[in-house]
Amino acid sequence: MRVNSVYNILQGEGINCGIPQTMLRLQGCPGSCKWCDTPQARSADGGELMNMEQVVMSLLRYKHRWICVSGGEPLLQVDELHQLIKHHLLAGTDWEIETSGYYPPPNWVSWVRTWVTDNKCPSSGMVSKSIDAWYKELNRLNYNHPLHAIKFVVQDQKDLEFALEHKPLWMTAILRPVTFGISKNAGEVVISKEQVAWNREVAEFALEKKFRFSLQVQKLLYGQERQDV
Repeated sequence: MRVNSVYNILQGEGINCGIPQTMLRLQGCPGSCKWCDTPQARSADGGELMNMEQVVMSLLRYKHRWICVSGGEPLLQVDELHQLIKHHLLAGTDWEIETSGYYPPPNWVSWVRTWVTDNKCPSSGMVSKSIDAWYKELNRLNYNHPLHAIKFVVQDQKDLEFALEHKPLWMTAILRPVTFGISKNAGEVVISKEQVAWNREVAEFALEKKFRFSLQVQKLLYGQERQDV
């Protein structure tokens, strides 16, 4: 597998926020989302090429029950990821996979405890090409798992309207404000007034329209630096 990094996290956003996890960040992504916070993971020939044993040993290092697979785009390496999960379903291990919705769901979708599918909003400059396939396949499988979610990263009112229009009736839908106003000054995390105002506006919209609301807690704690606790 081509791996960008493996590290220790408290999940900072979404449906599993706060859970200690091992992050497996895979390398390579066909998209160009404006809000990508790991652009160094886009190149398909970057990162480190690791065999399956090396990947598994890296995951075992932190001894967490949860493994989160992100990218890049994890499903760009769908066959390798399939083999990892198939042959190394470690006792008591739960998997979370974060995908852009660019690729259709794999036939082993039900092996994963949590799928977080990012339905790209207009401000991202990208379209989640296979998002309808995700809705249909999970509905067909009756996979309305309480830990599965569709996420909308929103920058403005147009994004909120898009999220409402595409909100599934039977699946958890998450609104996450774009993180644009968080910085670090003399070691202290500073949040701009504009960021606070937008967070509140999105939270009020989520309350009214019955979305789940999420922030990037890792950035509130550590600023824009990568979390590795």
